[in-house]
Amino acid sequence: MFLVILMSLLHVRADYAACIRRNQTRIADSANRSAERFDVPVDVLLTVAYLESHLGCANGSGGCWGAPINRSHRNQAGGSDQAAAALAWGYARCGSDLGAISHFRCGLCTCRRLRGYTPAQAINLLTRIRERATP
Repeated sequence: MFLVILMSLLHVRADYAACIRRNQTRIADSANRSAERFDVPVDVLLTVAYLESHLGCANGSGGCWGAPINRSHRNQAGGSDQAAAALAWGYARCGSDLGAISHFRCGLCTCRRLRGYTPAQAINLLTRIRERATP
């Protein structure tokens, strides 16, 4: 459900949208499994993974969801488990959605300057998703 809402809220490049639609079941299953395994909200995981790499569909992402497989292999794409684990670490250290997303982005509970999306922009998108998901 969150993936459908996410796609409805954003203008997504045609090639990325086609990839996401083609892989929608796998993406949703992976997100749900990883969110449960690492005890993070699935909507936060999907939002961050979308903003990081269009859920692994961005050119050159190698299927990555925004986090490498581990600290020693920064250039090797990690999937939903790595992204969820990174968010879980952020929640443990920072205690909030904003803090977890900031920690995911910059390794701190508050980011100074970033290229690409900001944690506040992610929270804005997350809020819109949650508003649509609430009956």
